[in-house]
Amino acid sequence: MDWRHFQDEKTGQFKLRRLPTITGPVKVYDRTDLTGLHSEYRGLDWEKAKRCYAIDFSDEYCYEPEVEDMYAAIQRGSKEVLGPLHLFKKCIDDLFQLFEEYRQAPSKNEIEPISLDPAVAKKALKEELVRPVVPATTEEWSRHLSRFKVPELKKMLEEHGLATSGRKAELIDRLAHRALEYFGAVDVELDYVATPELEKALVSLIERLLLHLESSLTAYPEAYQKAVWENLILDWDHQDLVMAAGENLNLPLLTQAEARQKHQREGHKTSSSVLDPSDYRGSGDFAISISVSSTDSLEVGSPEGSRRHMPGEAVEVDVAFDYQGASDAAPRQRTITTTRVQQKDGEIYLKGFCHDSSFDVEKSFRLDRVVDVIANIQTGEMFKVKEIRGTSDLVDHLRRWDSSPAEIPLSSQVMKNDDDYATKHAPGVSSDGKFAGYPKWEWIIAVIIFFALLIFLFR
Repeated sequence: MDWRHFQDEKTGQFKLRRLPTITGPVKVYDRTDLTGLHSEYRGLDWEKAKRCYAIDFSDEYCYEPEVEDMYAAIQRGSKEVLGPLHLFKKCIDDLFQLFEEYRQAPSKNEIEPISLDPAVAKKALKEELVRPVVPATTEEWSRHLSRFKVPELKKMLEEHGLATSGRKAELIDRLAHRALEYFGAVDVELDYVATPELEKALVSLIERLLLHLESSLTAYPEAYQKAVWENLILDWDHQDLVMAAGENLNLPLLTQAEARQKHQREGHKTSSSVLDPSDYRGSGDFAISISVSSTDSLEVGSPEGSRRHMPGEAVEVDVAFDYQGASDAAPRQRTITTTRVQQKDGEIYLKGFCHDSSFDVEKSFRLDRVVDVIANIQTGEMFKVKEIRGTSDLVDHLRRWDSSPAEIPLSSQVMKNDDDYATKHAPGVSSDGKFAGYPKWEWIIAVIIFFALLIFLFR
């Protein structure tokens, strides 16, 4: 990607933009929310703007790519990309239903057959992707024929010189016995099951899609590459096929993205430090690299720190708050371990592993649906949501809690008049948001009870 992508057509100056859309067999759109960032780049000279971009977008959570769905990519695919499976292009559901029945069957003799369009079935038979299932008993023939309507059954009976009187069950039974005696006597379309060749062709198709995507990504920043692979792992169905294709192609970023998602599903947070910079194909030795001409390459070393907190920055701290979900009749308390803060379509989202769910999974919470305050579970300190002015402000608060929970200068953000909330969520929290020990009245009551017991025992 050429840095000229960021050049303003009118002024020639650097203009912050989303990265170009990948338009290959798998489309990828950069949906990163740049709200509030454009002004910070306005007027910067090119070299300084490049360095600022390298610092601001050095983390994978800074990007929000949208990866095209696997089904949509296959439906758009060319004959060259789809290979022998191009014949299923207009009936993708049938392709994956064949595959699912094939993979889920206890044995190859127990695969549930499905019906196919006659033209598709003929081509699939020629490619040996499917095989017909011929009913072996009158019961199987009866089940197969039950899909036809009475006029259709009578027509088949007439064609073979059989009586057409009786109820539907009788018509079916008559045809079933005739078909069992002589296969071909009843001219009906059979059902089909997948063969091992269909599974091989499907893995090969996914390999071609991944190869095209990898080739397109080499010109993009390494953090964007990582974000794309992680989104693909999250959004694509049939993960077993995807990972089989990835292993065959030796795609380390895909394998590592799957490993990170597995750890997150198990409730663990993994660090991006497990990635070796050399795993990013085409990334060179820099914290961020975009392929450009030999006279205009980006050479920025790893920044020691970012200029500001970016939307999507990772931060981990245990918090509690009341949340008004879209489907909740009333606010419910949520306890989460935060993972990151993001902004999308103008809304701020706090992401984290929710411990109030049946499964400890990562969820997104819109900040405007959080009721009044967010509390630190360890210290009881809290701040008002309405005080938060943007993603950077929220990350600042959480990051201070994460790094030094006992010494957080919350100033105006601390709770001033919410003793009830503090008592509910963190007993011993004073109105200024700090742990003040147990309330004095509890000690007074404890002393009175103690002396009352002494008087009762020794009177």
